[in-house]
Amino acid sequence: MDKYPQNWFYWLNDYGPAVGIIVTVVFAVIGAGWALFTWRKSKAGVDSSTQRKSNASIDISGQVSIGGDVTQVGGDLIITGDPVDQKIIGHLNSLLRRYRADLDQRDTELAVKEALIADLKTTLELAQKIAAGGDDKLASRARALLADLGPGSLEAALLPDLRALIQDYEQGPIKDLVQLHMGEGALTFYGDPQASLAAYRRAHALDPENMEAINFIGVLESLFGNLKAAEDAFRQVLDLGRTRDDQEAIAAAYGNLGNIVRTRGDLEAAADLYTQALALDKELGRKAGMAAQYGNLGTVAAKRGDLKMAVDYYNQALALNEKLGRKAGMATNYGNLGLVAKELGDLDAAVDYFNQALALDKELGSKEGMATQYGNLGNVVAKHGDWDAAVDYYNQALALDKKLGRKEGVARHTGNLGVVAAERGDLDTAVDYYNQALALDKELGRKAGMARHYGNLGTVALMQGYLGTAVEYFNQALVLNKKLRSKEGMALSYANRGLVAVARGDRLEARQFWVQARGLFAEMGVQPEVAQIEEWLANLEPPAEP
Repeated sequence: MDKYPQNWFYWLNDYGPAVGIIVTVVFAVIGAGWALFTWRKSKAGVDSSTQRKSNASIDISGQVSIGGDVTQVGGDLIITGDPVDQKIIGHLNSLLRRYRADLDQRDTELAVKEALIADLKTTLELAQKIAAGGDDKLASRARALLADLGPGSLEAALLPDLRALIQDYEQGPIKDLVQLHMGEGALTFYGDPQASLAAYRRAHALDPENMEAINFIGVLESLFGNLKAAEDAFRQVLDLGRTRDDQEAIAAAYGNLGNIVRTRGDLEAAADLYTQALALDKELGRKAGMAAQYGNLGTVAAKRGDLKMAVDYYNQALALNEKLGRKAGMATNYGNLGLVAKELGDLDAAVDYFNQALALDKELGSKEGMATQYGNLGNVVAKHGDWDAAVDYYNQALALDKKLGRKEGVARHTGNLGVVAAERGDLDTAVDYYNQALALDKELGRKAGMARHYGNLGTVALMQGYLGTAVEYFNQALVLNKKLRSKEGMALSYANRGLVAVARGDRLEARQFWVQARGLFAEMGVQPEVAQIEEWLANLEPPAEP
């Protein structure tokens, strides 16, 4: 028997993309990306039930509508057929086309894209109204905002004028000031998410029941890994949605709260919330929401070790996303199917899925998705023992996630670099990586990540001959995996405890642990792991008499 079979000593952190904003989690460890849920906000004077059937308030194209001599745009803003107004409208449409083009290059869910475009559109319409007003200073600020733009960053061109207008408008109507802050939040959502969060918080402070501002606060806090703050925001959305009988808001809140509790390891609560969200999305006919929830339920099934059910859910999500032409969702589904294929030992299929996902993420300019797939590809080459290639993939992923401020991804890549260091015999460096990753996952409350790092720290202790320390780490991992009901995690913990027993010369205890591990792997249907355990069990038998 190999003294240190690598499959059992090291738990590579798998990566999963995000389904849905809407925030979905994936079979990434097995799975953890976010898909953040949002919905189209009803504008003033538009009944929410009517809005779902028409685009009377928000033009999905993001352009200002002009029709006849007098057209109602954005609630109370009247646009005439005057040539000067037509020129301003041309500027507005040019700005919005550039903003949409920016969003089209990112991994942006359709619902989020529409919400961000709608907010910027309404803000620009408000600026047009201010430009035509009587206050010379404010009108001058607004006209500057609406001026022709040259090439370059839309955010960099608009933001100084928008912020100057906000500063000069502090004594203006609260409703208008709220909208200016919402526009600032939309404009900075990707380029400066911290500034975006601050803008949405200012809007919320002025309008405490502004559900869209609260939801975007939750979305951004979750992306920063501040789960308690995100949960508080999503619960506010849920309460307000119930008060207003806004079923779309309720569905979004259920999905987002499901992601929060899933990240914390409560799979039962997550499945319940995802199922409630799915039921509402079906009732509302929201196929994008349905796709996200099928993906989330697939992730829960995968985490529980029911890989067949996970594949079924992921394929349902993929079929809906293909029908909708949602490349971001398709990338997520391909990534998740790749994770299941890898878990089942079909590495060629896994690589094919990961590369399909990576191609879509590159096409979308999704750095988050690219980081996820680089991590997944790193894990595959690590399975083949190509540690140099694995390090290259992990470092590409790590650089992207550090730039994005994604603590969850940073923890995964850091942990996996620890695995490579341990394989190369640099145990001190490995322990340093594991402890860095463990600290991040503790901060995030990610039990799945913590369990993996404890397992890997136990592996190093075992390799160094510190058997008591190894048992402590493996037991900490086992406790967490039992709470998570993670068959994979429990199986690995039992397998590693069996290795400690062998090191102590206790073949009976080793057999007991490995039989438990084999049973769990068999339930998951992962035949390569079952075969490895059976080989170990066979090696426990005393040699036959000559």
